[in-house]
Amino acid sequence: MKLRVKVPLFVATCKIQGCYLIRAYELDFSRNNITGIIDPRLFPDGSAANKTGLVSLKNFLLQTTGLGGRIPEEIGNCKFLSLLALDENRFYGPIPSSLVAGNLLGGKIPDEVVLLNHLRVIDLSSNQISGELPAQLGKLSNLLVLNLKDNMLSGQVPVGIEGLSSLENLDLSSNMLSGPIPYQIGECSKLRFLSLGMNSFKGTIPYQIGNLVGLHDLLDLSYNLLSGGIPSQLAKLTSLSQLNLSHNNLSGSIPASLSNMLSLVSVNFSHNNLEGPLPDTSIFHLVDPDSYSNNKDLCGEVQGLRRCTTGANEKDGDATDPRLSPPAERKAVDLLSRVITLARSCTRVDPRSRPTMRTVSQLLEMKAAGSE
Repeated sequence: MKLRVKVPLFVATCKIQGCYLIRAYELDFSRNNITGIIDPRLFPDGSAANKTGLVSLKNFLLQTTGLGGRIPEEIGNCKFLSLLALDENRFYGPIPSSLVAGNLLGGKIPDEVVLLNHLRVIDLSSNQISGELPAQLGKLSNLLVLNLKDNMLSGQVPVGIEGLSSLENLDLSSNMLSGPIPYQIGECSKLRFLSLGMNSFKGTIPYQIGNLVGLHDLLDLSYNLLSGGIPSQLAKLTSLSQLNLSHNNLSGSIPASLSNMLSLVSVNFSHNNLEGPLPDTSIFHLVDPDSYSNNKDLCGEVQGLRRCTTGANEKDGDATDPRLSPPAERKAVDLLSRVITLARSCTRVDPRSRPTMRTVSQLLEMKAAGSE
C-alpha cells in the first residue's frame, strides 16, 4: 500500500516526532502551521533491528511551515528520497545530506550528497554555502534541477558534470566560481535552462554549448571574465529565447550565423569588445539599444550604433549611384540601401526566417525617423 499524508490546514501546532510511517512514500506537511524540529528518529539506520521510520520515503515536503533548528544528518538514511522540499523555514547550521533553499544554511555541500542517487531536485539557492562543488557531482544521473544560485561557492565546476545526463535546469549564478567553463557541459543534452552569470569564469566560451539544442529558456554567461570570440556553434540553439553574454571581455564580431536563432526574444552583448555588423535578423535590431552599449565598434540599425554603410552597399552590389553627393543625397542613398536589404530578407527561402509584417513596419518606421 502506498500512503500519502497531507496535514489538514486546521492543524495549529504539531511536532514531527515519534510517528513511524514505515510504508509512507510521500509526506506533505507544506504550508501548514507547524512548530518544533525534525526528529532524527524518523530516519533510523536501515540496519537497525527496529524496522521503523520513513524507510520507504520518496517525497518529503515541508516548505513554508514553522519548523526550525538543524536538519538531522539521519535524513540521509532515506535511500529512496527523490524530492526534499524544506525551503522558507527557519533551519540553520551545516548542510547534511539534504537540500533546501531560502534558509540560513552554511558550510560546504557534503560529498555524501552524491550517494542519494534518486534525487531529482537540489535547491540550495540563497543561502551561505561556501567551499567547492562535490567532485563526484556527476554521479547524480537522475537529477533534473540543480539550483545553487546566490551563495558563496568557489573553485571550479567539476569536469564530470556530463554525468548529469537528466539535468534540465542548472543555475550556478551569483557565486564565486572560477576557472574555465568545462566543455563537458555540452554533453548535458537535456538542459533547457543554463545560468552561470555573476561568477569569475575565465577562458573562452566552449563551442560545445552549441550542442545543447534543447536550451529553451535561458543561456546566461554574463558578468564573468570570459574572453575570445563568440562561438558560431551557438547558432544551433534555435529554440533559445534569452541570450545574455554581457559584461565579459569577448572580442571579434557577433557571428552572422546567429541570425538562425529565430526563437530569441531577448539578447544582451553589452560591455564587451565586440565590433562589426549585427546579425541580419529582426530581434537583433529591435532590442533595447543598451544591449549593445560599451563595445568596441558594433554597427547596425540600432540607436546609438553607427550604420554599417559600407558593408550594406557592398552586400547589395552597389545598387545605388555613388556619384550622389552628401549630405542630403547621401542620406537618401543610405536609406535606400537599408530598404533593399530589408526587402531581400522578406524573400528568403525559409519562411520562418522572414520578418513579420509587424517587424517590417517597425523597421521602416525606425528608418524613416532616422532619415529626418
